[in-house]
Amino acid sequence: MLATISQESTGYTVTFERILHHSREEVWSYFTDNEKLPKWFSELRAEDLREGGQLSFNMGDGTYETMMITAYELQSVLAFTWGDDMAVRFEFHEVAGGCRLLLIESIYKPSEHTPKDLAGWHVCLEVIASLLDNGRPLANRREDWKHWYPKYADALQQLKSYVVEVSTDLEQPIAAVWRAITEAEALSQWYSPGSPWEITALREGATALFHHSPSKYHAGTEVTTLQALITAYEPPERFALRWDYTGVNDVPVTTTFRLHEHKGRTTVTMSESGYENAEQAEPVKRGYTMSLANLKAYLEGKPLPY
Repeated sequence: MLATISQESTGYTVTFERILHHSREEVWSYFTDNEKLPKWFSELRAEDLREGGQLSFNMGDGTYETMMITAYELQSVLAFTWGDDMAVRFEFHEVAGGCRLLLIESIYKPSEHTPKDLAGWHVCLEVIASLLDNGRPLANRREDWKHWYPKYADALQQLKSYVVEVSTDLEQPIAAVWRAITEAEALSQWYSPGSPWEITALREGATALFHHSPSKYHAGTEVTTLQALITAYEPPERFALRWDYTGVNDVPVTTTFRLHEHKGRTTVTMSESGYENAEQAEPVKRGYTMSLANLKAYLEGKPLPY
């Protein structure tokens, strides 16, 4: 799953989360044992494991960068600085059946290298999971990085605009909601009734067509066909479409659905990037609020309100 990225006055805060089905002690060892560290991060080495201690990073040219440990709690927290540009914090939480691992990175000076670094962290966490589960790293780490890099580049680009976001809680399980937001026949029923969808395939890189027809909620006299690229297909949690037009600051307009299930109920959140401010985005927010009301009625087998 893609990390959560938020924009702060000081830069970006990026949070990666993984549930690993191994003990907290075992997961912790991959971050503190110099025999295990090189298996997922060959340049990193633990020098002095304590608050105020050090990690070192091999620059590959015979020199080493020293990173000061700012927080150290055995099998719980490991945090350190990385130059003046960022701070890294790992948290290890014991949960039923394993360990909840958080990687929280504070980026103070974003650059063109930032999405490359984020894709790198993403793959590092996948390598750790593979080592824990299978005793070996990923088969093709470079190809995995190539897959995730454009996703992080796109996510950071979207932060350059105002993002509309609306949510609703549904009584249906996540599998039923996932089908309703990804299958063309279902989308055609509730998203904007009377405006059909076509989706060539349910996978990343496939094309979606939305034939927006005139209605009392959509002015005009002709059908407008909008084309989008599926940029995220992560069943049953995340589905994203990047439209073939741009918004403010040339930010690609991207519509994203995120699903979260809790005790058999599902929260669905729709967001869309590409707007200058809340005022410009208000009509879109109203439209998506109506769409989610339709989705709720559709799943409950009731007449659509809009």
